[in-house]
Amino acid sequence: MNITLEVLITIFICIATAAIVWQSIILFSMAKVVKRVAGRAEGVISEAEKRLPGLLDEAQILMTESRVRLDVVTSNLADISTIVRNQAERVDALVTDVTDRARLQVVRFDEAIGNVFARIAGTRETVQRGVLRPIRDVNAVLHGVRTGLEFFLNRRTAQARTFSGSPEEEMFI
Repeated sequence: MNITLEVLITIFICIATAAIVWQSIILFSMAKVVKRVAGRAEGVISEAEKRLPGLLDEAQILMTESRVRLDVVTSNLADISTIVRNQAERVDALVTDVTDRARLQVVRFDEAIGNVFARIAGTRETVQRGVLRPIRDVNAVLHGVRTGLEFFLNRRTAQARTFSGSPEEEMFI
């Protein structure tokens, strides 16, 4: 039981770890993209300020667009985070369901083993009542017969020893 539970917990931890790593990779990639976009925007602004004063307006437009893109990226990131969270909840529900079913199967197996042991005990008792008791009874009867025969034979031997003389001598005594 503990091994199965440990395996299930290990699987769940692996899945959760994979989801977190995947989310971290996505977040890291998005952060790099955002940083790259922000860096380019700043580079364009400084270059525009140096070269032509008219590019400043265009740079502001680019910055505004970048902000919109950043908002889209942030929105996408929030959506991805929600999806990953929902998937993690589904995995958790699945692991919980599998754990509950495994516990139920362990209980059923335990009951089946208990029933087998009860039947074995019943069979042992039936064999003892049906076979061993009659054998003990026959053994007791044979022991009684043997004891009776020994007693009877010992009595005859004892009588033979006491009458070792002639019948006349016995009358004399």
